[in-house]
Amino acid sequence: MDKSKHPLVSVIFPVFNGEDYIKKTIGCVQRQSYSNIEILVINDGSNDNSLDILNAIKKKDSRIKLFSQPNAGMSAARNKGLREASGDYITFVDSDDYIGPEYIEVLVEPFISDYKVMISATKFKREFGYKKNIFTNAHRVNKVSKIEGLNKCLLQNEEFDVSVWAKMFSKTLFEDNYFVENLTYEDFEIIPRLFARVGDAEKIAFTDSIQYLYMKTQNSIMTKAFNEHDLDILKIIDSGKEYINENIPECNSAYLAKSIAGTFGVYRKALWNKTSQEVLKLIFAELRAMVNKLTLHNVCTKKEVLVLVLIKLGRKNSEPFIKIITRILDQL
Repeated sequence: MDKSKHPLVSVIFPVFNGEDYIKKTIGCVQRQSYSNIEILVINDGSNDNSLDILNAIKKKDSRIKLFSQPNAGMSAARNKGLREASGDYITFVDSDDYIGPEYIEVLVEPFISDYKVMISATKFKREFGYKKNIFTNAHRVNKVSKIEGLNKCLLQNEEFDVSVWAKMFSKTLFEDNYFVENLTYEDFEIIPRLFARVGDAEKIAFTDSIQYLYMKTQNSIMTKAFNEHDLDILKIIDSGKEYINENIPECNSAYLAKSIAGTFGVYRKALWNKTSQEVLKLIFAELRAMVNKLTLHNVCTKKEVLVLVLIKLGRKNSEPFIKIITRILDQL
């Protein structure tokens, strides 16, 4: 096999208590049109039948490398995969999501055709259930600078996002560059660091094809309890804005917009789950401080404009409207 035309791709696939869906989701990876892959499955301390199921699947597919570790969270599982990866390129698939049959082929093609590409991305959809016909085969590729690429992801333009899934990375970007463990919203934390490592002459490739299906669950804002790790987003933003300003200042505006959107999501969750007034006041104050930094020169989406209006109403006056918005968004 010509490795320059068919480089090895490492698929990192963390699993925690996935007995209800693991056969179907890992099957999507096994049936990829691009076959030169290794599937790094990290069993992150599952206490259901996931490990037995994975062992049975592994016996029938030599491309699967199965690792088990005590439960340590998504970041630790992904870091284990990164340490064990042998591929030239890395992609991540969450064990409760689905990928199209051409997911890896679509992502790896820009790397093969242009050595300057360092990150490749496809579009994704969020759904409550599996839909086979949601994947598309449009292969129009747009190659941009790291600045334009990060801005696109931060602003969630054209169904792209600050996730590590639905993307493929040159393995070199992860050299001494791992996920922060014991942290929620870890993708938002690491994506700016990965894009910052891309050289000025190198490229980010966006392919106009939906190849990733992110599964919504009933464990939503309206049902999932708020916990102290939800406040991690404030720590991420605090350090992230300094990192962006020092390394990619051209993305300051888009980073502020994503920070507002992300913090508003946490505030909605805290409000719906009747979190303490102390916590609500803290998050609202952070939101107000961010919104006050918006100017006419900032790049904003409709979400930031909405948050701006709500914040101007004040904490108490805005609460009924935010609860209505939360109910509507949770049903979409």
